[in-house]
Amino acid sequence: MIKENIRQTGEFVINVPRAGMEDAVMTCAKSFPPEVDELKEAGLVARPTVKVKPPGIEGCLAWAECTVEEEIAREKFVLIVGRVVHLEADDRFFSIENGMDFEKAMPLCIMGSDKGMQFVRPTATKEMGGYAHHP
Repeated sequence: MIKENIRQTGEFVINVPRAGMEDAVMTCAKSFPPEVDELKEAGLVARPTVKVKPPGIEGCLAWAECTVEEEIAREKFVLIVGRVVHLEADDRFFSIENGMDFEKAMPLCIMGSDKGMQFVRPTATKEMGGYAHHP
């Protein structure tokens, strides 16, 4: 179920966590009552944002501050479509020439299946490709 604070404010932040934050991610994924501070429960520290009221999370790689564009509700899930109004990344892990340094950044991802989910960490293959353009 969608968090009520997203419905009330029309804003949210997508935080890109690093490896080592698995326990905190799982804690934040729980359904807490509105009066419970899930960041405190997860042992995380709030990070000030620029364009939206909800905070980001310190220690993450990047933060996408978003406003809600659309809510798509289905029987078993709700999809929130957001417009990114401010995007910020930790400069220690990115460069203009090479993008993200995957080995240093250690981005945390989740691969899911009907049996559950597994935390994984992507690595770069050093191959670069251009984008396909269609007429």
